[in-house]
Order: sequence, then structure tokens, then C-alpha cells
Amino acid sequence: MRSERARPRFRLLGALQVLADGRELHVGGLYSQRIFAMLLLNANQVVTVARLGEAAWGADLPETAHRQVRNRISGLRRLLTGAGVVIETNRPGYRVLVDPEDLDVLVFDRLVEQARTAKTPRQGARMLRDALACWRGPALEGLGEPLRSESTVLEEKRLAAVARCIDLEIAAGDHATTLPELRRLNAEHPLHEGFAARLMVALRREGRQNEALAIYRRLRRRLVAELGVEPGIEVRQLNEATIKGEAAEPATIGAAAQVASDGLPHELLGDVAAFTGRDNELARLRQVLAEAGESGVPGILAVHGAGGIGKSALTIHAAHQLAHGYPDGQLYVDLQGATDGLRPLTPLNVLRRFLRVLDPRGGDIPFDLSEGAGRFRSVTATRRILIVLDNARDAAQVAPLLPSSATCAVLVTSRRMLASLSGAHHLHLGVLSDADALEYLARISGVEQIANDPAATEIIHWCGNLPLALRIAGAKLAARPGLRLRDLADRLADARRRLDTLEFTDISVRSSVEVSLHELRRSSERSNRAAADALVMLSVLDAPSIEVRAAARVLEASESATEHTLEKLVDVSLLENVSVGRYRLHDLVRLYARERALEVMPAEHQAAALNRVLAMYIATAWNASTLIRPGDFRAGRRDPRWVGDSLTIADSAAALDWLEAEHVNLLSAIRQAASTPGVAAEAATQLSQAVYAFLRLRGHWSDMAESSRIALTAARSAGNRAAEAAVRNDLGAALCKLGHFAEAIDCLSTGLIIHRELGDRDGEAQCLSNIGVAHKMNGRLDSALACYQESLAIHETIGNRRGQAMSLGNLGPLHRIQGRYTEALACHQRGLELFRLLGDRYGQAVGLVELGMLYGQTGRPAEALTCLNDSLATYREMGDRHGEAEALCQLGVIQRDIDLPEQALIAHQVAITLSRKSDLRLALAHNLREMGRTLHALGRREEARAAWSESLTIFTELHTSDAVIVAALLEKAPW
Repeated sequence: MRSERARPRFRLLGALQVLADGRELHVGGLYSQRIFAMLLLNANQVVTVARLGEAAWGADLPETAHRQVRNRISGLRRLLTGAGVVIETNRPGYRVLVDPEDLDVLVFDRLVEQARTAKTPRQGARMLRDALACWRGPALEGLGEPLRSESTVLEEKRLAAVARCIDLEIAAGDHATTLPELRRLNAEHPLHEGFAARLMVALRREGRQNEALAIYRRLRRRLVAELGVEPGIEVRQLNEATIKGEAAEPATIGAAAQVASDGLPHELLGDVAAFTGRDNELARLRQVLAEAGESGVPGILAVHGAGGIGKSALTIHAAHQLAHGYPDGQLYVDLQGATDGLRPLTPLNVLRRFLRVLDPRGGDIPFDLSEGAGRFRSVTATRRILIVLDNARDAAQVAPLLPSSATCAVLVTSRRMLASLSGAHHLHLGVLSDADALEYLARISGVEQIANDPAATEIIHWCGNLPLALRIAGAKLAARPGLRLRDLADRLADARRRLDTLEFTDISVRSSVEVSLHELRRSSERSNRAAADALVMLSVLDAPSIEVRAAARVLEASESATEHTLEKLVDVSLLENVSVGRYRLHDLVRLYARERALEVMPAEHQAAALNRVLAMYIATAWNASTLIRPGDFRAGRRDPRWVGDSLTIADSAAALDWLEAEHVNLLSAIRQAASTPGVAAEAATQLSQAVYAFLRLRGHWSDMAESSRIALTAARSAGNRAAEAAVRNDLGAALCKLGHFAEAIDCLSTGLIIHRELGDRDGEAQCLSNIGVAHKMNGRLDSALACYQESLAIHETIGNRRGQAMSLGNLGPLHRIQGRYTEALACHQRGLELFRLLGDRYGQAVGLVELGMLYGQTGRPAEALTCLNDSLATYREMGDRHGEAEALCQLGVIQRDIDLPEQALIAHQVAITLSRKSDLRLALAHNLREMGRTLHALGRREEARAAWSESLTIFTELHTSDAVIVAALLEKAPW
């Protein structure tokens, strides 16, 4: 404990000063002063090295900033440690230890807060005058531009305290004594409507209405001339009341003056100027309060959600919209349940404050909680009052503060869902939509044409559409005109700097998350502390969502214990429950937790946790793949090290459900496996091959191409030639479907060489088949035929029935195109029989489409329709949009040929919609070509021309031989 004599005093409300034993200490040069000032502005909290560097150098940050900050901290310690100043190193930065009574900023804040609970306006005014006496001049005077935003915030606090003080003095009847100060403030801040309004109030109460009107006219002239806006409604109402000679003053000017003029509380914070969106939530809120009033109970709506999600903004904005319906006043209190460093307010203290405001002549204020709650219910029983309880810690803090009368309404905000709060309706608040996030950023930043700048879209993405993050980003843009959208987007794109970038003055995303995590860590319950540790471990995984069974692998815990832990994190809004057993971690929360992980978890422990999840993903994906694509040669490529931890999957339907639910997570796992040191190199290649069947079934060709490219890089880096060849097969198949034929052939040709070098006949045959597909799509039919025939021969030699079925499925259409109908029919019938023996419904569906096309082309339309309808039913049941579009396209062709063009047109339109949604450009081009023919048959020639023109454009871009066919249609058709 430091002695009283040695305690240093710190001053920021003026020039920076450090005083010890009655003398001022030297704090070093300008950069050191700025660094120390930033530490003091965040006294007793860790300030990152990056933030200290920005405070010292601003936009001119040198490349050696991190080293220079450390050097200057060392210098500050040498200068100040002898005087009792303690600067601690605490990753990822430093903090200075300060007694709150020794820092003028904290003394000012304390006195301002105490003034809120003063018993009389005059007492409150005295407290505020004591607070304002802490100021010796402009805050942070002489420290320059890098700390401009911080000094601006402090100045705004001072002006708010001045305004509140004057309100209280006016309420106490001292309006005459406020006039000189108000004239000075009005001259110094000629566009400040609040000071102009207060000066008008003071002049009116002195009977000097003409002067009050002159103040309004001068204000209006300047606002219109300099800003192009009219005065706000409060000042206009005050002016109109003065002109009419009315004594009443608008209830929104000066909280203390409000109580003095109408005897009612109007405690709401100012409305949120940049409030954006939330239309559905506002409608829900109004509906709850309206229905509650009609049913004879108080309307209670509890809004819950993560820190920084905009709960307070929503409720305060809503309260302003609803205030007119509660003419007996509005009460507001910040319960401090989510304010780091401040204890949550006790219900009794809040009740005592409310009772002083509502019933100032009601006698002794109770010191018993139940008595106070009862008195509050009595006082509000016949009044129409709106109560806003902001930042509640839990239901126990809120319950005693609820009125019982249906004439009252209560809006509560909390990071927790207050499920046990009797009579409450609940509203979960999520992030903003992209459109609302963009609009909010524009309003905060003041940047014109923001919607037209791609960098703005990147900013809202990196901010995760979180209002707090967007507010910080917008404030930085507004405060630093030289900061371009592109500059900010690039800073946010760097995950290592993102949380540092999302700090501004006294707000930060990091601090917002810390509040909830610290609440868990400080808890006396062991399970809460375990939940805090779990969040850090879960951050290791990049997956957009995580299911309980996957989380159990990360935490090395049972599934029941894991679910209990995850629900603890949901309770404090650090995790979101998106569906039964599935949870989502916001990207910015993940980044914060990952910072903690880097401090407390060795890299090998992080890699081990990731390997455990990958083992489950790979084993389960392989098992699911064999159920939806039985007989696939890939199953033989499973690495025994990755098959032991599979989830139980009953059948192909369950396999598809699991793959659909984990689709995005599996792709994320492939990326992470390939880029994380300490993770087995084959994890990426194994998982990529295991999800092939699902991606093919759903037509996710772009995802397949991406995952295969990643796996290819991993295989080559590991020198695994077999894995490289296998992945080249998958990548080549995806490239064919995407229309990149030359790249596909190049990729597959290299794979073929490797397969042959390794003596891998299965892989060789599959690779030949894929090369044949690329040749066929490129119009090289003879080359395709040779590849297909060689592939079939290899599959027959090694006894691979699925391979035979696939090769026959490729040969049949080629025989049909070249007019060999007997050979085509034999291929399709034999191939379908093999698929039936294998139990492969997907293979059967593909074969039925091709057989239907053959029947249609050989004059057997009834059989064609049967095949196509059977195929269509299977595709729809399996959820294969690509297959469904192909079946519909061919169904339309047959219907057109048998003179049912209207039905054909419907089939083509649905097929085209599916192709566009799935981004299947080649399928889209085929569908447009056939729809054009149907439209032309219907006499709708301009529509036919448009369809063919779009089809030709796509075929040309994809360099396919089909472009010649469509060009001929456009040229020869009679227009």
C-alpha cells in the first residue's frame, strides 16, 4: 500500500500533469506524454501496444511503433516509478494503476454521477459545480491531433455537465444567475441548440420574451446558413410558446426544468440520432405493449442479446416513440449489470431513487426491499408511466422494479435472457442486415455515396454487422477525414489488427466482450468459470457454427457436460443458439477469445483440439459418403487413421441431413486443416475427398473446385503423390462442370500420369472418364469415345461394378449423339442394372435422364416421359437441384415434341430458375437453348431470340461446341 505522502496525482482536464509531494513531475517528450495520457484515459485497464502507438503517432505510425512504444514505456517507468507510479505489463499491452480519487477525470465522473441522485436540484447543482472545478483548461491541452477524438469526448462530457448544472439551477429558481454563463456559452457555441434553448428559458422566466425570440432568430439564421437545417422541434416549440405568450415549456428541454415545470419525470436519454432499421423489432415491441394494456396487465418487454448488438439504442429509440402514450412521465436507469468496473445497482437503491422522483412529498423512503417495491407499485398504480431498465444483470435485479398496473409499461435490456421474469415477453436482438448495416455506417460516418464503394461492404463484413463495431468504424471515419474507406477496410481485413482497429475513445469491441467473459471468470460457480475457459478453447475452430458433438471433441468432455457449458455461454450472450444442439460464435467474439487462447494455450494444444474435431468430421463424412454413393472407389482411399471417431448415421437420408447441416463447416475445416501448423497434412485431402459425393449430388461445383485446390496444395506440399492424383480427379470433374475445359484437361492429364506411375488402375480409369467428359463438352467426340472405352475396359478388368456403371453412363449419350442408338440403349440398360444392384439411387436417376433422352430421340415418347418423371422424383427427394434442372429440361423437350408446348415452357422456366440459383452456367445455357425452341414453337419469337442470345453468350464464354448450334438457331430462325 502506498503512503499518503507518496501518492501521485494525475490531471488530464487541462494540460497533462503528474504531481507528487507538491511538485510536478517531468513525463518525457510529446510521444511519451501521449502514451501516458492514453494509459490514464484507460486507468486500471489494459491498453494494447497498437492503440498506444496510434495515440502517439496517429496516422503517421512508424514501422517500428511497437518497439518504440516499449522503449517509451521503459522511459516512463524510469521517470515516474520513484514517485509511486505503477505501469504494469499485461499482454497485449500495459496498464497504469491509479486510485480513482487521484485522477481528475475519474473524480469528475464520480461527482457527475452523484449529482444524478441528489435530493434537491440545488444540491445536484453544487455537486456539478464541484465536478466542473476539476477543469483547468481544454482537456489534454497541447497533446495534438492523435488524441483529438479523446479530448472531444471529454469536452462533450464537460458541456453535458454544464447543461445539466444549468438545468438544475433553473429548476431551483436561480435562472437569473445563470444568464451571464448562458450568454457566454451561447456565444462560444452558436450552433448548440441546447444552450440556446436554456438561454431562452432563463430569459422567459425573467420576463424578457423579446430577447428570447431574438436568440431563436439568430440560431435559426446560423443553422440554415451554415448547415442547411432548421432548428429542432424542442427549440421551435419553445419559440412558438414564447410568441403565443404561453407559460408552458417543452418537456424535453432540461431534465430538471421538466420536473420543475410539470412535476413529472422525463428521464429518457436523448434519442439515438443515427438509429437505423429494426422495423420488425419495433413493431413487435409496440404490439406487446398494446396487447398487454388491452389484457389488463403491465406491458413488460425484455430485450436480450450480445454486447454491442444495439439493445439500449432500440429501447431508447422505442421509448421516445412511445413517450406520448405515457403522459405521467418516463423513468430511466442504467442498472450497470454490464458495466466493467461498476457494481450492478441494487433494486432497493433504484426503488428509493424512483420514489424520490415520483413521490417527493411521500414521507420517509423505505430501506426495506419489499416495502420499497410495495410503495412503488402503489405510487404507479393509477399513473401511465414508461420505465426503461437498461443493462440488467439478471431477473432478480429487475423483478422488484416492476409495476403491477396495466397503465404502465417496462422495457428491459440485458445480455441474458431473463427467462424467469414473471409476465415478461422476450425479444432476442441479432446483428443488422447488410442493408441496415450499410445505412448505419453511412449515418455515423457522414461519408457520401458510401453504398457505391465496395470497401464499405467489406467494412460491414469485417465488423460482422455488429452495431457497436460499425459505430466505432463510422466514428473513426467521421473523426479522421483523411482516413479512406479502403484504408479502414484493409486494416479490418487483418485479423491480427481487427480488434485494435475497432477501438475508439472510450468504446471498443474488446471491452464489450470482456465484460461478459469477466462475469463468468469472477463467478463463484465452478461451471461458470469452466464456461469461460471453454469459450477460449472453442475459438480454436474456424467453423461458422458448431454442433454439441463437435464441441465435445474440442473440450474433451461428454456431450451432456458440453451442452451445459455451451448454454452457460448462451446465457451471457457470448454464444448464440441457432437451432437444437447447434451454436454460433460471432467472428469478433472469436477473435477476442483467440487472443486469450494465444496467451494461455500452447500451440500444440490448439492443434490437438483441431485434430480431434477433424477426426470426427473426416470419419463421419466418409461414412455418409458411402451411404449416398455406395460402391464409390474413393471409399477405398480412406486413411485408417481418420476413421475411428465417426458419428452414428442410420441411412442415406440421415447422411444427407448431416452433410447439409455441416456443409459450410466442412469446407471451413478443409481450409483450416491445410493452413494450421501441427495438423496432419493428409487431413485436408481426406476431408476433401470424403465430401466429394455430397458436393457432386448438390451441384456445389464451385465449393468442390475450391476444396480440391486446397487439398491439392496440401498433398503436393506433403509429397503425397497418391493423394495428389486422387484430388486432381475431383478438381478436374468440378472444372468440367464449371466450363473450364482446358484447365480440366491439363489438371486431369497430370493426374493420369501419376495414377499410371503408381499402378493405380481405379484412379487411372476414373481420370480417363473425366478427361472424356471434358473432350465431349469441348466437342471432341472421338477423343471422348476413346477415353470412355479405355475407362470401361479397365473397370471390367479389375471388377469395379460402379466404375463400369459410370463408364457405361458416359458411353451411352455419346453413342446417341453419334447415331448409334442400339449401342446407346445397351449401355444405358446395362448401366442402370449395375446401379440398381449397387443400390445407388443417384446413379439410377442420372441414367434414367439419359435413357429418357434416347427414347425421345427414337420415337418412344411415353417411355421417355416415364423415365424422366421417375428421375425427376428421385432428384427432388434427394435435393439435387442440378439433376432436377437437367431432368426438367429434357422433360420439356419431350413435351414440346409431342405438341404440349405450354407444359414444356413451364418445365423450362423451373429448370432455368434452379440453374440460376445454383450458379450452374452450363446447365443454364442448355436450358435457355431448349426454352428458346419452345418459345419459338409458341410464336413468341422475341422471347425466343432473348433466350438464345443469352444461351449463346454463355456457351461462347465457356468455349463449348454448343455455341455453333445456338448461333445457327439465331441465324436460320424466321424472325
